[in-house]
Amino acid sequence: MIEYLVPLGIFLIFLGVIIVFAGTFMQPKADAKSHVAVGGFIGPFPFGFANTNLALYIMIGLMALTIVVWFLVNKYY
Repeated sequence: MIEYLVPLGIFLIFLGVIIVFAGTFMQPKADAKSHVAVGGFIGPFPFGFANTNLALYIMIGLMALTIVVWFLVNKYY
């Protein structure tokens, strides 16, 4: 199972690059508002910043999911 994690990670990186590249060609709506959230971990401590409550809640959910996946990977491998 673990031998699939490296190709999966590489695939996700390339998928992200393709999505960002495709997004440069799309025109935003005139009344579109952007939501920005940034988060990460420094050691065991999570941190995050957001400009709206919705973006903050999404970031908290993604960080909680990251912690759960990290614990599961460390438990079984």
